[in-house]
Amino acid sequence: MTTMGERIQRRRMEKGLERSDLARLVGVTPQLVGQWESGIVKNIRLPNLVRLLYALDLSLRYLVQGADRSSPPIKLLPAPPTPL
Repeated sequence: MTTMGERIQRRRMEKGLERSDLARLVGVTPQLVGQWESGIVKNIRLPNLVRLLYALDLSLRYLVQGADRSSPPIKLLPAPPTPL
């Protein structure tokens, strides 16, 4: 069984993204992405979580529970603008 951080890292790598790329898409620092992936930070703030799911094209169920990846991703509205 994988952790949420491992699922974030695996999907990021599948999409060919560096931590800095994902950080830019979500509107956070690459260090915070690393903390998510390593499990240091387990509670992702809701706005960041929404942008993370959108950027990685993941369902909330898969990210949090590790449920079957074939479950359809959440249908989201266009991503909110990232802070400058």
